[in-house]
Amino acid sequence: MAIAHVLFEEGLVAVSERLKPLIAGLDTHVLKYMRDLGYDVPNSTPTGKRYAQIESVVLELADKAGMGGAEFDLDIWRRYSSRGRA
Repeated sequence: MAIAHVLFEEGLVAVSERLKPLIAGLDTHVLKYMRDLGYDVPNSTPTGKRYAQIESVVLELADKAGMGGAEFDLDIWRRYSSRGRA
Protein backbone atom coordinates (compact mmCIF):
# COMPACT_ATOMS: atom_id res chain seq x y z
CA MET A 1 0.00 0.00 0.00
CA ALA A 2 1.29 3.46 -0.87
CA ILE A 3 2.03 5.84 1.95
CA ALA A 4 -0.97 8.11 2.47
CA HIS A 5 -0.43 11.75 1.62
CA VAL A 6 -1.50 13.98 4.45
CA LEU A 7 -2.76 17.50 3.89
CA PHE A 8 -3.03 20.01 6.71
CA GLU A 9 -5.88 22.50 6.39
CA GLU A 10 -7.13 24.64 9.27
CA GLY A 11 -5.86 22.17 11.84
CA LEU A 12 -7.64 19.22 10.20
CA VAL A 13 -5.85 16.26 8.69
CA ALA A 14 -7.19 14.85 5.43
CA VAL A 15 -5.85 11.48 4.31
CA SER A 16 -5.80 11.11 0.53
CA GLU A 17 -6.38 7.37 0.41
CA ARG A 18 -8.37 5.11 2.66
CA LEU A 19 -6.48 3.03 5.13
CA LYS A 20 -7.10 -0.69 4.75
CA PRO A 21 -6.81 -2.69 7.98
CA LEU A 22 -5.18 -6.09 7.53
CA ILE A 23 -7.90 -8.04 9.30
CA ALA A 24 -11.03 -9.74 8.04
CA GLY A 25 -14.00 -11.03 10.01
CA LEU A 26 -15.05 -14.51 8.93
CA ASP A 27 -18.78 -14.43 9.63
CA THR A 28 -21.22 -16.90 8.15
CA HIS A 29 -22.03 -14.58 5.21
CA VAL A 30 -18.33 -14.24 4.31
CA LEU A 31 -17.89 -18.01 4.51
CA LYS A 32 -20.98 -18.56 2.32
CA TYR A 33 -19.54 -16.10 -0.20
CA MET A 34 -16.26 -18.04 -0.19
CA ARG A 35 -18.09 -21.35 -0.73
CA ASP A 36 -20.06 -19.78 -3.59
CA LEU A 37 -16.71 -18.88 -5.18
CA GLY A 38 -15.64 -22.52 -4.89
CA TYR A 39 -13.40 -22.32 -1.82
CA ASP A 40 -13.44 -25.21 0.66
CA VAL A 41 -14.39 -23.38 3.86
CA PRO A 42 -16.44 -24.48 6.90
CA ASN A 43 -20.01 -23.42 7.65
CA SER A 44 -19.02 -21.81 10.95
CA THR A 45 -16.13 -19.54 11.87
CA PRO A 46 -12.88 -21.50 12.08
CA THR A 47 -10.14 -20.94 14.64
CA GLY A 48 -6.37 -20.85 14.75
CA LYS A 49 -4.34 -21.67 11.66
CA ARG A 50 -7.40 -22.35 9.48
CA TYR A 51 -8.83 -18.91 10.36
CA ALA A 52 -5.54 -17.27 9.35
CA GLN A 53 -5.46 -19.19 6.05
CA ILE A 54 -9.00 -18.17 5.07
CA GLU A 55 -8.50 -14.62 6.31
CA SER A 56 -5.48 -14.29 4.04
CA VAL A 57 -7.56 -15.26 1.00
CA VAL A 58 -10.36 -12.87 1.98
CA LEU A 59 -7.89 -9.99 2.36
CA GLU A 60 -6.39 -10.80 -1.03
CA LEU A 61 -9.86 -10.73 -2.62
CA ALA A 62 -10.63 -7.45 -0.84
CA ASP A 63 -7.38 -5.92 -2.08
CA LYS A 64 -8.13 -7.01 -5.66
CA ALA A 65 -11.53 -5.33 -5.29
CA GLY A 66 -9.82 -2.15 -4.04
CA MET A 67 -11.34 -2.44 -0.56
CA GLY A 68 -10.23 -2.95 3.00
CA GLY A 69 -11.41 -5.95 5.01
CA ALA A 70 -14.29 -4.14 6.73
CA GLU A 71 -15.53 -2.55 3.51
CA PHE A 72 -15.35 -5.90 1.69
CA ASP A 73 -17.23 -7.57 4.55
CA LEU A 74 -19.98 -4.94 4.37
CA ASP A 75 -20.24 -5.36 0.59
CA ILE A 76 -20.66 -9.13 1.00
CA TRP A 77 -23.18 -8.66 3.82
CA ARG A 78 -25.27 -6.37 1.64
CA ARG A 79 -25.28 -8.98 -1.14
CA TYR A 80 -26.24 -11.82 1.19
CA SER A 81 -28.61 -10.04 3.54
CA SER A 82 -32.27 -11.03 3.40
CA ARG A 83 -33.04 -7.85 1.43
CA GLY A 84 -30.37 -8.32 -1.20
CA ARG A 85 -29.78 -12.06 -1.32
CA ALA A 86 -27.54 -13.00 -4.22
